Amino acid sequence: MDGGRPETTYSTGATQLTASLERIRVWGEANNRNIACNLNPGLTQEQILELAPNCPVRCPQEICELYR
Repeated sequence: MDGGRPETTYSTGATQLTASLERIRVWGEANNRNIACNLNPGLTQEQILELAPNCPVRCPQEICELYR
């Protein structure tokens, strides 16, 4: 434990949120290539774990999924 916060671990498994985001990405590429090609790639699990200690609270798994 560091600073009273529990150890940071996040699941990397696919969830309904991840599947929904992938469907949106595929739709965007098919229907609006200009916007889809300007999206930044997601973070790796390592990058998320590196940034997590800088957050004042533990981020829920769903927030981590949004950044992947």
